[in-house]
Amino acid sequence: MSGPDELSAFDRQPPFSPEAEVSVLGAMLIEPDAISESRTILKDSDFYREAHRRLFRVFCALQDRGDVADVVTVLETLKDTGELEAAGGAPYLAELLDAVPTASNVEYHAKIVRDKSRLRALLEASSKTIRDIYDLNGRPAAEVMTAAEGRILDVLRDDGGGDGLLPIKEALWGTFEEIERDQAAKKEVIGFPTGFKDLDRMTRGLHRGDLSVLAARPSHGKSAWAWEAAVETALSGVPTAIFSLEMTNAQLIRRGLASEGRVCLQTIGAGGLKSEDYQRLAAAAGHLNTAPLWLDDRPRGTLADIRAKVRRLDAKEDVGLVVVDYLQLMESEGENRTQQVGAISRGLKQMAREFDVHILALSQLSRAVESRNPPRPRLSDLRDSGAIEQDADNVFFLWRPEMYFDDKTKEEERSKYENLGELVVAKQRNGPVGRMWLYFHKEYTRFDDITKPGG
Repeated sequence: MSGPDELSAFDRQPPFSPEAEVSVLGAMLIEPDAISESRTILKDSDFYREAHRRLFRVFCALQDRGDVADVVTVLETLKDTGELEAAGGAPYLAELLDAVPTASNVEYHAKIVRDKSRLRALLEASSKTIRDIYDLNGRPAAEVMTAAEGRILDVLRDDGGGDGLLPIKEALWGTFEEIERDQAAKKEVIGFPTGFKDLDRMTRGLHRGDLSVLAARPSHGKSAWAWEAAVETALSGVPTAIFSLEMTNAQLIRRGLASEGRVCLQTIGAGGLKSEDYQRLAAAAGHLNTAPLWLDDRPRGTLADIRAKVRRLDAKEDVGLVVVDYLQLMESEGENRTQQVGAISRGLKQMAREFDVHILALSQLSRAVESRNPPRPRLSDLRDSGAIEQDADNVFFLWRPEMYFDDKTKEEERSKYENLGELVVAKQRNGPVGRMWLYFHKEYTRFDDITKPGG
């Protein structure tokens, strides 16, 4: 049973160091460089006392205006803003000067203030979780736990410290070592392979920290293409996760077995398998069984949900590729769908950088593509938000000419383009753009490399 100290834990004073806060502000008052140094570590909300937050903001504002931050200028600024008494008054500024003889330890003291701030943030996150537990209001336990995990992860991600500036001499050596390793390996593909040779040659693979978007109209095969790329990457030994918001895990596995085993998907569902089909399916299952591949078929995915799951998996498996199928089915906050999709695309790009993974996000295209001849997609066809084009490092389009065949289509064109799909590299931040043809096996939903069709 818990003792009195444990029961009253949340009644105690939150963690903070008054001595460290005073030391930082005193140093900022006597040494201009201390303001710059403190700002790389702290923000005003890191101070526990409101008076200290106000003083920190005034010091920063004076520096931004190019003014000296001394007792006189700080006093005048506080009078002008009506904050003098709330900041402790004139006597308190004098106390700050007397309390700090030197600014030499400002970095050390600022880090103490920052650490205490993070502990308070952790305490607040925990307190909100406890309140949620006692006030469920019909919310499922899974939702409460996901929210709790998200709060904790937000605290962990906000690790503070440093201003993000890196001397070029440090960045140069690390990059040059990568170049030397690539040169020694003489590999054409230095990222993760998709299994499509022309694309891998053009992009040199899918690279960590990047966001790729594969967009197509419905039923053109984007899920099949993404599955093949994910399996190819996983079978190369790279842990891979697929978040399918459209299909269940069972549907994914059936399609995957049909694709890998080259067995008719309809036959699998209709119970008409022959013995040789079973053999191919068994061989495909054995092959897939060796892949470090994880599946998630929760239909209502949010960015926070996916980030939390990727973080947990990445801590154990060093994830390389994350596939999200598809972007418009994700949920987000925003006044309209354009804002929501924009927030999702920015979040996916941030996630790619944060976890050092490649994210392949599938996306729908607008109907505008169908009004053109040929109906080859363009960047302007990306549905719901131009932010997708802006945030993505690579944008791939997939379309199949036969999807637009009608009674007026000539037999010559039918025979030329039937079963073909064109993959368009419409954007590549670090490489060329271009187009390539693939062969689509409709019976087992699989794309394969081919040469360009004639004509």
